[in-house]
Amino acid sequence: MTTPAAATYRSGFGPLLLLFLGIPLLLLSIIGTHTLGRFTEHTVRERQAALDHLLDQGVAQSSTSWYVLRRLNALSRLIRRHGADHPLVERAFQRLGTRWQLPCTVYVYRHRDLLRTFPAEAGHRSTFARLLHDLTLTGDDFIQAQRHHNQALLDLFGPGNRLELLLRFKGKLRRFTRGDTRGAYLIQEFPDGWGFFFILPRIPPFATRFPLVRPLTSPALGAAVPGEDFWLPPAGTDADRMRVALQRTIEEGRTQVQHDGMEWVFCQNREGIVWCAALPLPRSPIGGRAGLLVTLGYLLAGLCFALFTLSQTGSAWGHAVTDRLEALGIRFRLGLLFAMATILPLGIAILLGSIGLMDRRELLVAEAGRTGLARLSQVEQGYGARIEAFRQVAAALRESPFVKYLQLEPLARLVNRLIRANAIQRFEIRDPLGATLFTTDDREVHGVTQATDLFSRAAIRREAPNRLGRAADKVSAEEVMAEGFLSRDDVGLSAVLRQPKTVLTFRMGTSPALWYWDTYPELATGPCFLAVTHQLEWVYEGYIRQAFGVSLPPEAIPSRLAIEVGFESANFRTRPRLQGAGWLPLLHAAARSQETGRVLFRELDLPSGRFWVTLKPELTLGMFVFAELVPVASRLATLAPIRWRLLATSLLALLVAFLGATLISSFFMQPIADLGEGIAAIRQRDASFRIPRRRPDEFGLLADAFNNLLSELKELEYGRIVQESLLPADPPSPPGWGIACHRIPATDLAGDYHDVFALGDGRWALIMGDVTGHGISAALAMAMAKATVDYQSLTGWTVPSQVMDQLNRLFYRELKPRQKFMTMTYVVLDPESGEFLAENAGHPYPLIYRAQTRTVGELPLPSMPLGARKIRKAAPQIGRLDPGDALLLYSDGMVECPDPQGNPFTYPRFYALFERLMRERRPLPDALAAMEAALRAHQGPGPFPDDVTLLLLRRDPASPAA
Repeated sequence: MTTPAAATYRSGFGPLLLLFLGIPLLLLSIIGTHTLGRFTEHTVRERQAALDHLLDQGVAQSSTSWYVLRRLNALSRLIRRHGADHPLVERAFQRLGTRWQLPCTVYVYRHRDLLRTFPAEAGHRSTFARLLHDLTLTGDDFIQAQRHHNQALLDLFGPGNRLELLLRFKGKLRRFTRGDTRGAYLIQEFPDGWGFFFILPRIPPFATRFPLVRPLTSPALGAAVPGEDFWLPPAGTDADRMRVALQRTIEEGRTQVQHDGMEWVFCQNREGIVWCAALPLPRSPIGGRAGLLVTLGYLLAGLCFALFTLSQTGSAWGHAVTDRLEALGIRFRLGLLFAMATILPLGIAILLGSIGLMDRRELLVAEAGRTGLARLSQVEQGYGARIEAFRQVAAALRESPFVKYLQLEPLARLVNRLIRANAIQRFEIRDPLGATLFTTDDREVHGVTQATDLFSRAAIRREAPNRLGRAADKVSAEEVMAEGFLSRDDVGLSAVLRQPKTVLTFRMGTSPALWYWDTYPELATGPCFLAVTHQLEWVYEGYIRQAFGVSLPPEAIPSRLAIEVGFESANFRTRPRLQGAGWLPLLHAAARSQETGRVLFRELDLPSGRFWVTLKPELTLGMFVFAELVPVASRLATLAPIRWRLLATSLLALLVAFLGATLISSFFMQPIADLGEGIAAIRQRDASFRIPRRRPDEFGLLADAFNNLLSELKELEYGRIVQESLLPADPPSPPGWGIACHRIPATDLAGDYHDVFALGDGRWALIMGDVTGHGISAALAMAMAKATVDYQSLTGWTVPSQVMDQLNRLFYRELKPRQKFMTMTYVVLDPESGEFLAENAGHPYPLIYRAQTRTVGELPLPSMPLGARKIRKAAPQIGRLDPGDALLLYSDGMVECPDPQGNPFTYPRFYALFERLMRERRPLPDALAAMEAALRAHQGPGPFPDDVTLLLLRRDPASPAA
């Protein structure tokens, strides 16, 4: 019989733990809410960077310069490797026209001698037979060669492609216009003696090029020429979706958009050509997962606060949770609280520090882009010093005595020296009538001499009319028309007439030119008009060579690059020259920057590491793309002190936490562990175990108390031995009957009592009793009952009535003041007839199994426990057990034993178990062992909360009837 439970008080640990869990979860969720956008932005940036790299590749591969140069370079490499007559070369040439839509003429040279042509019947052989030789001539020989080739080159390529310009364009793909068509040519000469002159009369349009190169890049690329209604969408989409996505980017003023489950990036060039890259949006982006975690954090925090509130208001739900938390071990509680008080705040600090580092990195990226663009803009405009130098040279020439006094021979030497030094390109002086006194122009080659004639006369008439003399009154109709034309503001040359001694930039021929002119009104004789000209392209190239011509070791990477890629000429060479492979991503981005005219920022993996690259197209001539390269590692090195501080702080905090854990372990955890081992020793009834006394504090006193208790276990062990000797372990049984008993004490000394013995008249007595409580007091009460029952043989009391009356008086007098009672069932059996007389005192009703019906039933014997009242009322019952029938006496510890969730074994379950075992006709010891196994499986590990005693009587099936 169980003792009434002591009052249970809640320590408050459960609600405080809920509050302690909820607050950090709420803080983490709030931090996650503010940083969730960062995760999403980071994911979007990564996807957009991947799309941008794809788009860079697509734009470059389909651009005119890249498309043509790649195929022509492949053919020249094949010829240099196998020779001009190899069959592979012929097939490669045929593929240029059939596969790549690049019909062309190729002149192949060996040591500057024409070796053969593709096709074999190519025309203009006389022009190209010694073209590479003529490009190496100088002086008058070069002038004669230029005159010889001038008309042929003019017929082939149009103006602006005379021999001296072909020399400057060597190694570059040069665009030309002839009539309504645009073509290109490329001159190549290599150190091994091979030379090539490629002529492409026309370039395939973009709508032809892009479908040919997309299989070489990625199906995620698409392109369109809306003006021609040409649409080639990326794989997995269609033209209509591409149109809608493009329209959205135009309306929103962005290059990137999400549309119809796809991530799109667009770019467009000046000609209206559109490129795009599109990939499906990921189903579970990092931002989405982070959002789920943040939402889960809010829900868990809300749950903790709700359970805390419920526990404070007395709700059963709240107490159910807090009671389970209260049941946690002390060691676990201390460890959990310590972790929450140290590691969790440290984790939050590390998270915030990491987010701060991410912010700093983004600032560094933005700063790299801004400073890179500022530096590139400064570099782009830095050629102004070259223009000023040209002005100073021109002004010095005006004041030169060689000019003023027409000392032509030394003047020629001076001018030629300046031309070779790339200080000027052309120079001439004229008399008051506009006649040429000295010029570097060849009237048979240069096409602007007639325009200069007209301009010089108008300029002299305007700025130095005193030099005209009588000619001032003689003006031809041609001069009147020319002066009127040059003086018109809508033409733009009126400003030129008004600005002598100034460097002016305007287009003369096919490219911008620098022009300086002046007159000599102060002279009476000699020159009257001077003009000095320079190609702005040549000035700019000279400036680029100076600014980017630094020689670097092979493994070094410059901080700035100039990439030769323009609309009129390109070769994708870099200044300074880069060595080795792995630069394609940079060249792809440069091609896109040139095509779109936009500044780009990329993070690229290059041969020497990762770089932040700012690319800006040069706008002065459109010949270069500038790139500013910043090593990512060097910039991120500025974050190293912050990282080290964060790491050092984290390590120091962990060290402090470790020391705190060690201190807590020394002061609390170890003594608690010692006490736990002591409790385990008590459960195992190990009386030899002792808890070490580590300190003379409360834990030391508690250790002493445990040790005293453990020392008393030995005495309890002796008491248990004495008690077991009083109770029959293997009771006797009359012939034709089987009797078995089984006892499981909750402590060393139990309060359950059972007995089986023969009476003097041939009958047998079976007794089952249960004293309230456990331990010594219950064992003493049980011993009193045993002594009283044994005393009946001396007194001759009738059984069971007088015996139970005596026990009732004894318990009422001696044990009721101590709230001790005893339940009992007393059965007197006549083994011959099978009849029995049973009397009960508050004990669970006996169970009877009827073999004939194979069922179990109770023997109802309602009554009060012994000692509860001064005078008890007896209510004996008579019954009979037939062959195969069984009678089971048991204590309430069997049916009231709880499982880990507190659910009892229950009477119906016990009845069903007893019925099944009896139907199976198990031997009585096996049946009782099966009952114990079922109870232990229900209760789980650990001791039983109450004593369990079973007494089973069964009549053999072969017993004769009475």
